[in-house]
Amino acid sequence: MSISYFPKNLRVKILKKGKPDDIILLHDIPPRKKEESALLLPEVEKILQGIIAKDLKVVPLSELIDKKIN
Repeated sequence: MSISYFPKNLRVKILKKGKPDDIILLHDIPPRKKEESALLLPEVEKILQGIIAKDLKVVPLSELIDKKIN
């Protein structure tokens, strides 16, 4: 099963090109189909693990712009 709205090889692209001071914006839109969560959530987890493994910092947008996000 593939996720039609989830770009192919997203994790590879982010981790290969990501560097300090880059901003990676991942929208928090839930999967359209329940079964797609089983694919999407582990992929996002791997992206976060890869960012941390590269010794980069993950921060919320609100912290970057010093403003509360609703």
